[in-house]
Amino acid sequence: MRWDATSTGGFTSGEPWLPMGSDVAEKNVETLKKDRCSLLWLYRRLIELRHAQPALSVADYQPVRSRNDILLYKRAWAGDEFLVALNTVHQPRKLDWDGNGKVLLSTYLDEM
Repeated sequence: MRWDATSTGGFTSGEPWLPMGSDVAEKNVETLKKDRCSLLWLYRRLIELRHAQPALSVADYQPVRSRNDILLYKRAWAGDEFLVALNTVHQPRKLDWDGNGKVLLSTYLDEM
């Protein structure tokens, strides 16, 4: 990952030993920090959620029957229970679920 949009990606004042690619202006940390829907922001939110909810890091993995290219599992700890649903394909999928709950984080990074 490049740090900025310069021709060297923010790594050196000399000639980089790896090619920077043609998309250095769009795909770099400096630019992605400004886009609250970028992959960088998604990673930050995932890490933040994991730190805020101990069940997501210390609880046992409990597989749930998965369908329609959606991987499902639960994590439960100290009275908190989380159902994690991961779409494993590039196309949108619908999760049929009749339980109660609240979406805490989505890859769309829309406000919850």
